[in-house]
Amino acid sequence: MGKIVIINMICGPQPPERSDVTYVNTLKPLGTLGRVARAVLRRISTRTIRLFEDYNTLDAALDEADAVIMFDYKGMSRLARHIDNVVPRARKIAWYWNSLAQAGRADLPDGWETWTFDPADARRTGMRYGGQFYFHALIPSVFAPDATKSTPAHTPGTEAVGNLHPDVCFIGRNKGRFHLLKRLEDKLHAAGLSTDFRRVGPWPGQAPAIPYSSYIAVQASSHAVLEILADGQAGLSLRTLEAMALGCKLLTTNNAITSWSLYDPSRILVVDAHTSPEAFRDFLSTDGLPVDLSDFTFDAWLARILDGCEADDFSSLH
Repeated sequence: MGKIVIINMICGPQPPERSDVTYVNTLKPLGTLGRVARAVLRRISTRTIRLFEDYNTLDAALDEADAVIMFDYKGMSRLARHIDNVVPRARKIAWYWNSLAQAGRADLPDGWETWTFDPADARRTGMRYGGQFYFHALIPSVFAPDATKSTPAHTPGTEAVGNLHPDVCFIGRNKGRFHLLKRLEDKLHAAGLSTDFRRVGPWPGQAPAIPYSSYIAVQASSHAVLEILADGQAGLSLRTLEAMALGCKLLTTNNAITSWSLYDPSRILVVDAHTSPEAFRDFLSTDGLPVDLSDFTFDAWLARILDGCEADDFSSLH
């Protein structure tokens, strides 16, 4: 494969540098008011997204592209048609990094491949399953390749933002999760465990968004990370991979996680509103083993997509 263009991989951190990959963001940088205006207008009509896009850099990047990977966003149907006009012979891939319950499926022109991170969406719609990935170069693992040590309570040398070395951390927006978050927080406190929970949002009493480096620092300083999946999501989250790479334990509402190759009960506990304080305390009082994440790196993911090979990390896909 020659030149690869990846479009709108909007994820916070700077993506890995590769000589064969060009990253392009068609969405114009906006301040707080601009982002609010875009969100409001998008609810009225997805066509308004075009007011906040710039295709000039994209068109220059597409020159002589052999493959184009477009990440899902509200304006992808129109952008796909634009890409078809600019590079009609390139291989074109639409990548759904959000579940269809959240993003919906775009109306794409013929010839576009559709891939997803969510095995349930793949099974239900016939989309191809590409697995999840994380930027391993941006999250230094606390484990050496041949490590046998147990999960540390925190990463040495990491400067936490907020509580120093809490037992459990959470940073995220509402997405319908805050009611359950409060119940789990109460259970953790009843178990005598400390928390650093940041309910991110624009409203009074909510925390401001923080840079990705600070977000990772909070997780790295914690013994465990709490994950509450948004409604309708079944795919493996980026938060799961971050926790595993940082040597943290994971508390998650993802019931399907036991079907993934990375699942280890010493590192991952499935929780819900009925999980007892004793269960939290018992899980966090034991050591956890390293998890092999070699199949979940960005490079591994990109190689799978370009080779046309579906991920085989989920045992119940078929």
